[in-house]
Amino acid sequence: MKENYKNQMKNVPNILSGFRLALIPAFAMLFLTGQRELAGIMFMLAACTDALDGFIARKYNAISKLGRILDPLADKLMQFVALVCLGYARAIPYWFAGIYMLKELVILCGGIKMFKTVSDVMPSKILGKIAAVMFYLSITAIIFFEALSSPIRYTLLTVCLTLTLAALVDYILSYSKYVKSIKAIREKP
Repeated sequence: MKENYKNQMKNVPNILSGFRLALIPAFAMLFLTGQRELAGIMFMLAACTDALDGFIARKYNAISKLGRILDPLADKLMQFVALVCLGYARAIPYWFAGIYMLKELVILCGGIKMFKTVSDVMPSKILGKIAAVMFYLSITAIIFFEALSSPIRYTLLTVCLTLTLAALVDYILSYSKYVKSIKAIREKP
């Protein structure tokens, strides 16, 4: 019975990532039609399913190649759409959205190159997780509190961007070590 439950739980992380992908158009539609509170709820739901799918995947050893691609894809698409919507509404400066998206593009290109090289992607790291949490908190605050003062808004965005760029540097430094370790493991007899 317990083993059957564990087997059933192995599909849940990918289902949650798929659900998160489905939330993206709902978020955009709600935000762009002026329903910021409902859009904020969709965004928070996406953040919660992101945390939940990671927890379940680790707890039930349900980490799969599909999940390691689907999870960050859902996260990055939601973040991208949120940045575009907030930029369009002039709730965040374009430079913030541009720098954040450029960082994500670098990570995406690195992930694609790694997948082509070793048929795998690098697992997320703690600094990246902290940056993601700060991103979700900052963007959620900006969505819900439209009248948030400029100093508070810019402080949130600055902290978010600083953590994001630090995570990028960490990713770049870890990239070649990870590829070498995967190749070494595969080359062992």
